[in-house]
Amino acid sequence: MPLPPLDNINTVAVIGCGSIGAGWAAQFLLKGIKVKAYDPDRDREHALRATLDRALDLLATDPDIAAQAQNSLTFCASMLEAIQGAQFVQECVPERLDLKHATLAEIDALCSPDIVVASSTSGITASRLQSACAQPSRLVVGHPFHPVYLVPLVEVVGGALTNPVVLDWSMAFYRQIGKSPLLCRGEIQGHIANRLQTAVAEEALRLIDAGIASTADIDQAVTDGPGFRWSTIGPMLTWHLASSKGIEAVMEGEFGFSLDEIDCLSHTDGGKSLTEKVVQSSKQQVAGQSRAQLEDQRDRFLAKLLTLRQD
Repeated sequence: MPLPPLDNINTVAVIGCGSIGAGWAAQFLLKGIKVKAYDPDRDREHALRATLDRALDLLATDPDIAAQAQNSLTFCASMLEAIQGAQFVQECVPERLDLKHATLAEIDALCSPDIVVASSTSGITASRLQSACAQPSRLVVGHPFHPVYLVPLVEVVGGALTNPVVLDWSMAFYRQIGKSPLLCRGEIQGHIANRLQTAVAEEALRLIDAGIASTADIDQAVTDGPGFRWSTIGPMLTWHLASSKGIEAVMEGEFGFSLDEIDCLSHTDGGKSLTEKVVQSSKQQVAGQSRAQLEDQRDRFLAKLLTLRQD
C-alpha cells in the first residue's frame, strides 16, 4: 500500500476543532506542519486560535517559529477544502458513533486512497469505525491526551481491516512530530490508558462514598504518592524495583497481596499463568539495564521533579 513519504508531510487536515482538535492543530503547527482545519461551527475558529496562542506561549521560544505557526493555520469553509492537499487526516469530532460514522464516511469519500485517516476516539474501537468506510484499510485510531501539545502519549490502534503498513506509518509519523506513540496490541473499548484511569477513578469513588477520603485526599494520594513515581517509571517498573527479587516476588505475595484476592482477576486465568506473563514481559522491558541503573535513572528524575514542583 503506497503511502506519502514521511519526510514529505507538510500539510494535515484536522476535522473537528473542539479541545482535542485544537490541541492536535497546535501540535502539528509547532512542528512546522501546515494545518487546514474544519468544523461546521464557525465559532470554533476563535477557540482554535486561542489554543494555539496558549501552546505557543508555553512552548515556542523563537518568535519566528510562533509567527510561522500562526500563519500556517487555515480555518476552512468546508471539509473538502480542508482535505484538499492534506497528506494526513486527524478526525476529532465528538464521541458519538453516528457522528463519527457520518464524518469518516465523508472523509473517506473525499480522500485519495493513499492518505491515512486517524480518529481521536477515546473509546470506540477501530473496527466499529471502519464499518463506515469504503476504504477501511487506511483507518487507525490515534487517541491523544489533553492537552495534546503537552501530554506525549498517543495510542495507535488498528482495526480488523487496517493494513499493517498503515500502523507502522502512523507510529513513525506520530513519533516524528514529537509524540510518544503506543501501539495497542489488540482492540478493546477504551484502549489502554483510559481503562487504567477508569480503574483508579472507580476506586476513588468507592473511597469517597465510604467516607474514607475527600476529593482532595484522592488527588493528594495520587500526585504525592504513586503518580509521582509513575511519571517516570510507571506501575509495572515500580513493582519490579520494589523488591530485591524483582516483580516475580511482588506477584507472589512478598508485600502482602495475593492474586486470588484481586477482584478484577476473577475473569482471567490469573495465578501462575498471569505471573509468568508479567515476569516475562518485565524481563523484556528491562533488558540490558541493571537494577542499579534503573534506580539511578528513577531517583535523578524524581529529584528534578521534586525541585520543579517546589518551584
